[in-house]
Amino acid sequence: MKSDSIISAIEEARKEMQECREYFECAEDPILIDYAIYREAAAKAKYVYLLSEARKLNIKIKNYSTFKIEEKAN
Repeated sequence: MKSDSIISAIEEARKEMQECREYFECAEDPILIDYAIYREAAAKAKYVYLLSEARKLNIKIKNYSTFKIEEKAN
């Protein structure tokens, strides 16, 4: 994967995670809440994978605001 394409994919995954959070906040039906949780988990997995690949390729991004993944304690 080229550095431009991985950076673009990371940005898309970050946007997808934000959209999932916004969707979750608006969902009221239990089935749609479950869907929102599933979708956000998938987006997080994709984001983490892409960040890992970028690290392996030693890709560094200056002046880039990353989306912080917040883990909730059980």
